Amino acid sequence: MNESANLIVTFQAGVDENNEPITVARTFRNIDPAASSAALHATAQAISTLVGHTIVKVERVLREQL
Repeated sequence: MNESANLIVTFQAGVDENNEPITVARTFRNIDPAASSAALHATAQAISTLVGHTIVKVERVLREQL
């Protein structure tokens, strides 16, 4: 079976006129499915530093072809 993973990082990109958070999600494909949670979190932190936004959520989505 083929297995792949995506890393989805949701950032807070600012606030709207009602002071509600504006969030933006970015998906990174072809992530190693065996990557540890700590490694993925460290990667998300590095990306956060580059884009200048605060992380709201980090998700790993595993896909398996049947």
